[in-house]
Amino acid sequence: MFDNFVLEMLETEGEPIRLRHGGSGPPLLLIHGHPRTHMTWGQVADLLSASLGHHSFFVAGQ
Repeated sequence: MFDNFVLEMLETEGEPIRLRHGGSGPPLLLIHGHPRTHMTWGQVADLLSASLGHHSFFVAGQ
């Protein structure tokens, strides 16, 4: 999953955000639902990466 994607940690004033991005073409933001993580999109991101740029991130719960 997430072949050829970059994993980053974005520092914020609050909690850091775990982000994966990759692919080519227009960007598509993939957001998971509760109680999932960004890994929910792993296989989908791999399939779409030839035609879309993807940004998926882990949304921490409150």
